[in-house]
Amino acid sequence: MKRLPKGSGYQSCEFGARSYPDSLCSGGRLFDADDCDSDGPTEDISHRKTKRAERITGFDQAPDFIIPNEFNPQIVIEAKITEDDGTARDKVTRVQHLGELSTQGLNPGDPPRFEVVACIAGRGFKVRREDMKKLILATRGKVFTLQTLARLIDCTRLGEYKTK
Repeated sequence: MKRLPKGSGYQSCEFGARSYPDSLCSGGRLFDADDCDSDGPTEDISHRKTKRAERITGFDQAPDFIIPNEFNPQIVIEAKITEDDGTARDKVTRVQHLGELSTQGLNPGDPPRFEVVACIAGRGFKVRREDMKKLILATRGKVFTLQTLARLIDCTRLGEYKTK
């Protein structure tokens, strides 16, 4: 797996987003942070990237990614880059709700219906330690940052869904 060199820290709205930084610099190249469908660690994993405000049966708010698909969700991924702690707090609440949905109607001790994963970056997540604790608990430790993203497949069930 190709690992990107540490970036300069530059983030901006270069790819069309107006309310959050959608680009980041790494290894002298500018990357679209919202483009998770190519040249990334999950490019050969069967997945469904949802659209904004899309309705998915079984979810009151569609997660960003569903693996392998919405008909048989085994892994759901929420991803966010934000410099604002309010936006980060909103994402943490969404992830907590997904964690609750994954165990809804199950007996204590039963495994969750799907694995919840969070991929995060930005100052907004560093501001509130209590929110990070909630995020880690809701995902059962499956929280990845730009520095740990290379371990995403090894530390989750994503490897089970490789197509190549």
